[in-house]
Amino acid sequence: MKHKNIAQLCHYAESPETLELIVEFCNNHLYFVDRLEENLDPIDDNRLLKKYATEILEALEYIHSKGVVHADIKLANILLHRESEDDEEVIKLIDFGLSLVIDPQNDGKACMSKTSGTFGYMAPELKGSDIRVGPEIDMWALGIVLYKMC
Repeated sequence: MKHKNIAQLCHYAESPETLELIVEFCNNHLYFVDRLEENLDPIDDNRLLKKYATEILEALEYIHSKGVVHADIKLANILLHRESEDDEEVIKLIDFGLSLVIDPQNDGKACMSKTSGTFGYMAPELKGSDIRVGPEIDMWALGIVLYKMC
């Protein structure tokens, strides 16, 4: 998937035991997580919050249009990157390890055999087993991310 707000896969290596992925380097990687852990003030620049929210939404809109649900949206999977000192920072969405492919034959839903994701960001419908989910679980988690950013 090629999108300016998704960390790009550069290379992969596969063996019977492992799969190794090399993704694009993001130089200000855990900015949002670090802010929370250090109990820094919330981001109070509305322009910046709107920019970050828009970029995350654009990344989600893109993956959803490709039939993919991320299924683990959280602060730790949203990185910042700046190409050079003169460039503006951009959001990069990472970690598609729990992502699901939407089945067009299944009302645009994907089937999960067990609950997965990060507690505290999980939509209520993720409780249980053999559940059908769609892009709405990413939107629920995004709401929590934006709340934590503020």
